[in-house]
Order: sequence, then C-alpha cells, then structure tokens
Amino acid sequence: MNINQLPSEIILNMFSYLPQNDLINGACHVCMLWYEISLSPRLWKNFYYAKAYKDFSHFYLHIAKINHHVRHLQIPLSTMYSCFTFPNIQWENLESLHLRNIFSRYKCIETIVQKCGFLKHITVIFEANTDIRRYLNLLTQLSLESLEIEWSGNQYVDSYLISLLRKQPNLKSLNLTGWHSLNDDTIAKGLEKCQNIEKLRLLTSQISNSIVDISVPLHSLTEFTIRSENFDDSGLRSLANRASSLRLLDIRECIQITYRGLTCIARHCSLLESVQFDKFLIEGNSGINSYISTLSDCCPRLKQLQLIRLDTIFEDRLLNLFTSVKFLQSITLENVDEISNTSLFVIGKHCLYLTDIYLRKCHMISADGVMFFAKNCKRLKSLNVLYCNGIKDVCKGENTMERDFSTMEFEDEAINESDSRLNDLNYVNHSHLLKLDLTQCSNITTRTVIRLAKLCSDLRELNLDNCFRNMEHVHELKSKIFVSCRFLKNIHIYPFNIL
Repeated sequence: MNINQLPSEIILNMFSYLPQNDLINGACHVCMLWYEISLSPRLWKNFYYAKAYKDFSHFYLHIAKINHHVRHLQIPLSTMYSCFTFPNIQWENLESLHLRNIFSRYKCIETIVQKCGFLKHITVIFEANTDIRRYLNLLTQLSLESLEIEWSGNQYVDSYLISLLRKQPNLKSLNLTGWHSLNDDTIAKGLEKCQNIEKLRLLTSQISNSIVDISVPLHSLTEFTIRSENFDDSGLRSLANRASSLRLLDIRECIQITYRGLTCIARHCSLLESVQFDKFLIEGNSGINSYISTLSDCCPRLKQLQLIRLDTIFEDRLLNLFTSVKFLQSITLENVDEISNTSLFVIGKHCLYLTDIYLRKCHMISADGVMFFAKNCKRLKSLNVLYCNGIKDVCKGENTMERDFSTMEFEDEAINESDSRLNDLNYVNHSHLLKLDLTQCSNITTRTVIRLAKLCSDLRELNLDNCFRNMEHVHELKSKIFVSCRFLKNIHIYPFNIL
C-alpha cells in the first residue's frame, strides 16, 4: 500500500509530530500532495524561526504561504521587521509574539505595534543597557492579555510601567524578570488597576511584602511566583487574605518564609494545587505538622506535595494527608525520617493519579514497600528512590511490620478497579513506569533489582549508580534486566569507587 493512499487527515496527523525544520526541508519536497499538506494551517499556528532556510528567497517564499496561519511567533526582531517590506507578509492573524535582545531598534518595535495592533500576548527581552521608557510607551497602544518583560537595567522606569498597566484592563498574565529598580508601590498600583490578573510572576529580588498589601481583593489570581529574599510570612498572610482562588504558589529563593506562612496559605486557599520552594530555604521544622493537617483538611485538590528536611513529622499526619488528597500527581519526600512502608501502601491505594515520586534519605522504607508501590501505582511514570539504606532484599520478614506488609503486597484491593476515577480498566492492569532511579541504595540486592525489572517491563531508564560494591555479576544482571525490560534505552550501574 502506498502511503499516499491514506486519507490526507492521517498524513497531516503524522506531519504534526515532525519538527518544523523537517517540514521546511524534507516533507514538502517529496511530492505535490505532501507539499500541500505541509502548508496546512494546523502545522503553522506556532512558528519558531530557526536557520532552516537555505537563503532569504527560500524563507520569503515559505513565509508568504504560511504567515496568515501563524498565531504564535518567536523570531528575531530584524527578521520580522524585514518581512513587512513585502505586501503579502503582514502576520495579520498574529496573537502572540516573542522578541529577544532588543537594543536601539525603536523603529522596528514601532512598526510591529502599528502593523500588529491585534496582539494579545507579547514577550520582550531587553538588553540591560536599553532605555526602555519609549518602548513601554509604545506598548500602551496594544490591548494585551499577557505581558512578559525581561530587563536587568537599573534605570527608574516605574512611572512608565504604571502607565502601561493602567491601559491594560484585560491583562491576565504579568511576568517581570530582572527590574533591579522596581518598587513595591509600582506593583501594588498595577494590581489595583489590573484586577483580572490570573498569573503573576515577579522574578526580581528587590520587592517585598508591600506588593500584596493592597485595598482590593485579587479574586482572579490563580498563580503567584516570586523570587525575593524580602518576601516572608507576612506577605503570604496578605496574599492568602486577598487571593482565595490561588492554585499555584512558587516561592523559591524566598528564604524568610516558614511553614507557618504556608499553613496560612493552605487554610485560606482551598483550591491550592501546588506549592514549590527550595529545599535549603525553609529552616527548622516548627509548624510542619500543623501545615500537613491543614493541607489534609482544606486542600483536597492538591496535585503536588513537597516535604523536605523533616525529622519531627508524625507519620499519622502523613497517612491522613495521603488519604484525604486523592488527586496528587507528584510527591517529593526528602529526609523524612518517619515515612515507612505503611505510607507507601496508603499512597499506592489512594493516590491513583500519581505520576512522579521522589524519595531521598527515607531510611525506614524497604524493598517490599518499593515493590508494592511500583505494582499498585498504575499511572506512575517516574519512581526515584535515592540514598534509602533500608532497601535490601525482598520479603525478608525482618520485623513484624514488614511481614504484615508483605502479606498484602499483591492484594487486589490496593487498586479498586470500580473506582470512578479510573475510566479505562485495561489501563490499571499494566505498569507504565518509564524511569526507575535507585542511586546510592547501597544495601539493595540483585534479586530485588531483577524483581523490580520484571514488574516494570515498560522501563526506558534505570539508574543503579553506587548500589553495588562488587561488580563481578553486573554483566549477568544487565542481561536479566534487558530480558524483562525490552524497551530499556539507558541503564547506569557504577560502583562506589567511580563516583
């Protein structure tokens, strides 16, 4: 059967998986049918300019055919400006534009604003020594829904930024990166004027709690990201009182924040799905159990959980959390001394949407726990168990807890196939784990590894670095692993003396 005998819709669907470079230099040259399909609007809604064209005439001929399909464009400023010299390249349907390294090109930006006055989303990256005041004035001519500006200059431009934000009543996303001279009052005034903002990203170290100390509520705000050492628990309390619809909170590099502030967020933001913070920033464990209890009681939609460097946590609080929050997709537990196989059993039974878990230095979990977890978390894609010295041989029965756990290791009740959350019953009967990382689990045995390999036949990546002191049987181990995991692409096994 000739591939061209397939319906055009199927060929188009296959083309949608090709990089745009291959469409430009490959598929379109095969035959007339492929040439016509390669110009389909579906393939060019997003266009990322790359040096894939042989010369400018090649670029012009292709862009002339696709520019009216493009909705989202990433292109050098000079290249886009040169396109406007041709009457049949006007980007008339462009909605989103990404421009980089703008310096002394005011005329280019002015032309783009005039020609593309219908832009809704714009990302502009200025060089540090650029005078951006004129550019901010230009952008006031647009009615934007998304604005992202990266600029590392020290020039005072706050009044120009406020003027721009006042002209954007429909703004839903604001991202400011750098901005070393930015004042808190500027952001506060901007938020008061742009009350429809849903996503706010402030990647600047100068701002503090005052940015959310405003008189109006932030009912639309769902995502808040900040990078500042001056933002602390007081700022989180103000945010919690004004942004009850918050879903994502990213406070990495905010070194003054503690679990008390996070507890306040959890108590007031019942729609919370994710909280991200740096592992070395939240010092001390005071308030951790209260934070976990509040998550259990107030945040049933939580999808991402991160608990790090905790030695005073109570496992019963964790068990209650894993039972209450059933939509978890990602879990990170590091240096959590109290987590045991019991926690893994509860996660495997109740967190049916889990796709990624990262366990590091959790020494109370055993090989039986990992086996149970790998078997019963059917949607799991990535299982990372690092520096966990309690992982040894399977089914050893070293103590009563492990014996009790091993008796229910393969019980069918761990996955309730009648659960309404699982639409495809065939799906839950097959492991889909793609990555298994057991780095520095120094007590693990080859038998455990082989059992895991048989259980996870879909594996693409396996890491066993620093697991074995004796490398004598490594080749035999690899052979057995490859027999069980026929899709395996990467396997790493290095002895202690190499790392």
